[in-house]
Amino acid sequence: YEKGACVYHMIRAELGDDLFWKSIATFLADHAHKTVETVDLLRAIEKATGRNLTFLFDQYVYRGGHPDYKVAYVWDGDSNLAKVTVTQTQVSDNNLKELFDLKIPIGFSFADAVKTFTVRVHDREQSFYFPLEQKPDFVSFDVGNHHLKTVVLEYAMPELKAQLQHDPDPISRL
Repeated sequence: YEKGACVYHMIRAELGDDLFWKSIATFLADHAHKTVETVDLLRAIEKATGRNLTFLFDQYVYRGGHPDYKVAYVWDGDSNLAKVTVTQTQVSDNNLKELFDLKIPIGFSFADAVKTFTVRVHDREQSFYFPLEQKPDFVSFDVGNHHLKTVVLEYAMPELKAQLQHDPDPISRL
Protein backbone atom coordinates (compact mmCIF):
# COMPACT_ATOMS: atom_id res chain seq x y z
CA TYR A 1 0.00 0.00 0.00
CA GLU A 2 2.84 2.38 0.76
CA LYS A 3 4.33 1.99 -2.71
CA GLY A 4 0.89 2.43 -4.29
CA ALA A 5 0.49 5.74 -2.47
CA CYS A 6 3.92 6.83 -3.71
CA VAL A 7 2.96 5.90 -7.29
CA TYR A 8 -0.20 8.00 -7.03
CA HIS A 9 1.95 10.87 -5.73
CA MET A 10 4.26 10.51 -8.76
CA ILE A 11 1.26 10.44 -11.14
CA ARG A 12 -0.10 13.61 -9.52
CA ALA A 13 3.28 15.33 -9.82
CA GLU A 14 3.59 14.26 -13.47
CA LEU A 15 0.10 15.43 -14.46
CA GLY A 16 -0.53 18.35 -12.12
CA ASP A 17 -3.49 18.59 -9.77
CA ASP A 18 -6.22 19.37 -12.33
CA LEU A 19 -5.39 16.55 -14.74
CA PHE A 20 -4.75 14.11 -11.89
CA TRP A 21 -8.20 14.66 -10.39
CA LYS A 22 -9.79 14.58 -13.85
CA SER A 23 -8.11 11.17 -14.38
CA ILE A 24 -9.33 9.84 -11.03
CA ALA A 25 -12.88 11.03 -11.77
CA THR A 26 -12.76 9.33 -15.17
CA PHE A 27 -11.44 6.12 -13.62
CA LEU A 28 -14.19 6.08 -10.98
CA ALA A 29 -16.97 6.93 -13.43
CA ASP A 30 -15.88 4.30 -15.95
CA HIS A 31 -15.36 1.51 -13.41
CA ALA A 32 -17.90 2.09 -10.64
CA HIS A 33 -18.98 -1.20 -9.05
CA LYS A 34 -16.69 -3.21 -11.34
CA THR A 35 -13.53 -5.21 -10.89
CA VAL A 36 -10.48 -3.35 -12.20
CA GLU A 37 -6.89 -4.03 -13.12
CA THR A 38 -3.92 -1.69 -13.11
CA VAL A 39 -4.17 -1.18 -16.86
CA ASP A 40 -7.66 0.30 -16.35
CA LEU A 41 -6.14 3.17 -14.39
CA LEU A 42 -3.53 3.70 -17.10
CA ARG A 43 -6.27 3.80 -19.76
CA ALA A 44 -8.38 6.23 -17.70
CA ILE A 45 -5.41 8.58 -17.37
CA GLU A 46 -4.86 8.51 -21.12
CA LYS A 47 -8.58 8.99 -21.82
CA ALA A 48 -8.83 11.97 -19.46
CA THR A 49 -5.57 13.69 -20.32
CA GLY A 50 -4.26 12.38 -23.60
CA ARG A 51 -1.04 11.52 -21.75
CA ASN A 52 0.51 8.06 -21.85
CA LEU A 53 2.17 7.20 -18.53
CA THR A 54 3.25 3.71 -19.53
CA PHE A 55 6.88 4.65 -18.79
CA LEU A 56 6.01 5.31 -15.15
CA PHE A 57 3.91 2.15 -14.75
CA ASP A 58 6.56 0.00 -16.46
CA GLN A 59 9.22 1.19 -14.03
CA TYR A 60 7.30 1.41 -10.76
CA VAL A 61 4.24 -0.84 -11.02
CA TYR A 62 4.98 -3.73 -13.35
CA ARG A 63 8.42 -4.42 -11.88
CA GLY A 64 9.62 -4.32 -8.31
CA GLY A 65 11.85 -1.87 -6.58
CA HIS A 66 12.81 1.73 -6.97
CA PRO A 67 15.97 3.60 -7.93
CA ASP A 68 18.78 3.96 -5.42
CA TYR A 69 20.88 7.01 -6.21
CA LYS A 70 24.27 8.19 -5.09
CA VAL A 71 24.52 11.91 -5.85
CA ALA A 72 27.85 13.75 -5.75
CA TYR A 73 28.23 17.50 -6.12
CA VAL A 74 31.35 19.62 -6.62
CA TRP A 75 31.78 23.30 -7.45
CA ASP A 76 34.42 24.57 -9.89
CA GLY A 77 34.91 28.20 -8.90
CA ASP A 78 37.32 28.92 -11.78
CA SER A 79 34.69 28.02 -14.40
CA ASN A 80 31.57 28.77 -12.31
CA LEU A 81 30.33 25.26 -13.00
CA ALA A 82 28.41 22.96 -10.71
CA LYS A 83 29.02 19.29 -11.44
CA VAL A 84 26.44 16.78 -10.26
CA THR A 85 27.19 13.10 -10.74
CA VAL A 86 24.28 10.68 -10.35
CA THR A 87 24.89 6.95 -9.98
CA GLN A 88 22.15 4.33 -9.89
CA THR A 89 23.24 1.69 -7.38
CA GLN A 90 20.18 -0.58 -7.13
CA VAL A 91 20.58 -4.30 -7.81
CA SER A 92 17.60 -6.48 -8.74
CA ASP A 93 16.84 -9.92 -7.32
CA ASN A 94 18.78 -11.58 -10.13
CA ASN A 95 21.83 -9.32 -9.51
CA LEU A 96 21.29 -7.41 -12.74
CA LYS A 97 21.26 -3.66 -12.76
CA GLU A 98 17.74 -2.59 -13.68
CA LEU A 99 18.12 1.07 -14.51
CA PHE A 100 15.37 3.62 -14.18
CA ASP A 101 14.82 6.33 -16.80
CA LEU A 102 13.43 9.45 -15.13
CA LYS A 103 13.44 13.21 -15.50
CA ILE A 104 14.71 14.60 -12.21
CA PRO A 105 14.73 18.30 -11.24
CA ILE A 106 17.94 19.51 -9.61
CA GLY A 107 17.72 22.80 -7.73
CA PHE A 108 20.56 25.16 -6.89
CA SER A 109 19.60 27.37 -3.97
CA PHE A 110 20.90 30.86 -3.39
CA ALA A 111 20.00 33.38 -0.70
CA ASP A 112 17.31 34.99 -2.86
CA ALA A 113 16.35 32.37 -5.46
CA VAL A 114 16.39 28.77 -6.63
CA LYS A 115 17.55 27.85 -10.13
CA THR A 116 16.17 24.49 -11.26
CA PHE A 117 17.28 22.29 -14.14
CA THR A 118 15.58 19.04 -15.16
CA VAL A 119 17.87 16.24 -16.28
CA ARG A 120 17.18 12.80 -17.69
CA VAL A 121 18.77 10.14 -15.49
CA HIS A 122 18.91 6.86 -17.40
CA ASP A 123 22.45 5.44 -17.24
CA ARG A 124 24.30 3.77 -14.41
CA GLU A 125 26.43 6.89 -13.93
CA GLN A 126 26.00 10.32 -15.45
CA SER A 127 27.61 13.69 -14.83
CA PHE A 128 25.79 16.94 -15.47
CA TYR A 129 27.40 20.38 -15.64
CA PHE A 130 25.49 23.56 -14.82
CA PRO A 131 26.84 27.05 -15.52
CA LEU A 132 25.93 29.32 -12.62
CA GLU A 133 26.79 32.91 -11.81
CA GLN A 134 27.93 32.00 -8.30
CA LYS A 135 28.35 29.05 -5.98
CA PRO A 136 24.98 27.86 -4.65
CA ASP A 137 24.33 27.58 -0.94
CA PHE A 138 23.06 24.02 -1.41
CA VAL A 139 21.82 21.59 -4.04
CA SER A 140 18.51 19.70 -3.98
CA PHE A 141 18.22 16.46 -5.93
CA ASP A 142 14.61 15.81 -7.05
CA VAL A 143 13.15 19.17 -6.04
CA GLY A 144 9.76 18.52 -4.47
CA ASN A 145 10.63 14.85 -3.89
CA HIS A 146 8.11 13.52 -6.38
CA HIS A 147 9.93 10.28 -7.19
CA LEU A 148 10.06 7.17 -5.04
CA LYS A 149 13.77 6.58 -4.46
CA THR A 150 16.57 6.40 -1.96
CA VAL A 151 19.39 8.92 -2.13
CA VAL A 152 22.87 9.05 -0.64
CA LEU A 153 24.31 12.57 -0.91
CA GLU A 154 28.02 13.10 -1.33
CA TYR A 155 28.23 16.84 -0.76
CA ALA A 156 30.68 18.90 1.26
CA MET A 157 29.64 19.50 4.86
CA PRO A 158 28.86 23.24 4.39
CA GLU A 159 26.31 22.44 1.64
CA LEU A 160 24.74 19.70 3.73
CA LYS A 161 24.43 22.05 6.71
CA ALA A 162 22.91 24.78 4.53
CA GLN A 163 20.38 22.31 3.13
CA LEU A 164 19.49 21.13 6.62
CA GLN A 165 18.94 24.72 7.76
CA HIS A 166 17.29 26.28 4.69
CA ASP A 167 15.69 23.75 2.36
CA PRO A 168 11.91 24.31 2.54
CA ASP A 169 11.25 20.60 1.84
CA PRO A 170 11.44 18.55 5.07
CA ILE A 171 12.23 15.34 3.14
CA SER A 172 15.25 17.03 1.55
CA ARG A 173 16.40 18.18 4.97
CA LEU A 174 16.35 14.58 6.15
